[in-house]
Amino acid sequence: MTTLGRGLNHSRKNFNVKAKKKTLDGNTVILLVATRCINKDELLFDYGVKTGEDGEQID
Repeated sequence: MTTLGRGLNHSRKNFNVKAKKKTLDGNTVILLVATRCINKDELLFDYGVKTGEDGEQID
């Protein structure tokens, strides 16, 4: 099975897509939303987990 996620590469500073958790037709899905025009650019995503000052994960 081929997935679109295999085409994403990591960049902590220069990412051009962000993940957004949404509910569509009663199903929870993750949408990848462009942060800027990415017409022919490689898709870059920050794989890192964000944490607050207390060390707890930020959604």
